[in-house]
Amino acid sequence: MNEIELIKKGQTLSQKYNNDYERYVYSDEFNENPSAYEQSFINTGFENPDFEFEIKTFYRIGCPIKDEYGEYIPSYNFAEQRSEAGISVVTVEWLHSLKSIFFGTSDEDLKRKGVYEIEGIELPYKGGDDEPLILVVGEPVKTRIRTRQGLEKAVKNINKYI
Repeated sequence: MNEIELIKKGQTLSQKYNNDYERYVYSDEFNENPSAYEQSFINTGFENPDFEFEIKTFYRIGCPIKDEYGEYIPSYNFAEQRSEAGISVVTVEWLHSLKSIFFGTSDEDLKRKGVYEIEGIELPYKGGDDEPLILVVGEPVKTRIRTRQGLEKAVKNINKYI
């Protein structure tokens, strides 16, 4: 099953178990033993039974990190000292905020960290800096973007099609 199918499965299970996660956990369907990666998509669907998910393209500063099982580790909110509910991505609004300056978005920072184009599913949650959070689908691709101005232009262009 791909990620979208797993989310839809979670949405179906949510309806079947009337949003009662505990009932679902103790059911035979929970014991099908999906991987942690697969279960994260099922849980997203279960928690958001009416949400319309679609795969979109996003940009991110720095490549998301994978754990020892090859699953993406959620972004970390250092200001609030907690993990977020997905991988954070860049918006034009965020680039114009003071928070982006503290994160390190100078041309030198972008050259060092790299800018990645990522396919993902935007989640119905926001990060601590009010940025979108996504579930990554596929592998991030490092771009040739090396300047803040270039990143802003790329984000504006991608948003024309969303």
